[in-house]
Amino acid sequence: MLYYSLSGSEATIQLPISVAYTFTQALFQSDFGSAESIWGQVSSGDRVPYIPKHQFNLTASLMHPRYEFNVNLRYQGAMNTQASNRGMVDPKALASNMVVDLSGKYPLTPQVHLTANIINLFNEVYAASRVPAGFRPGHPFGVYAGVAVQL
Repeated sequence: MLYYSLSGSEATIQLPISVAYTFTQALFQSDFGSAESIWGQVSSGDRVPYIPKHQFNLTASLMHPRYEFNVNLRYQGAMNTQASNRGMVDPKALASNMVVDLSGKYPLTPQVHLTANIINLFNEVYAASRVPAGFRPGHPFGVYAGVAVQL
């Protein structure tokens, strides 16, 4: 995490940046068979379904005593939806996707804050799952607002 502060006579501005990358090599180490469609006839070396090999997250914030603004970029690599692919590309694999979210917070009092979130800012269309019963879409563009009260 990178962290930078600017100080002035009025207030302090903070600019934290967080970066995370995950590499996962999730492979079966033995053969087995199953009646469940997600497994099927699994061979050693098949990828474990629903675990992407690559994931990345970047968050940048602008924090001030009077407001907070955050930008989050998240990437999820392609992933298989079935284990028994015998080393072949899963024809029902989920493609990689990248989604940008925004959020903000404005304090009314030390205990009460207005909050707002924009999920999937660019309305990226992507599949998140194939179960149950077919492809399931990822979260579409959405705007949420609220009041957070700290008791």
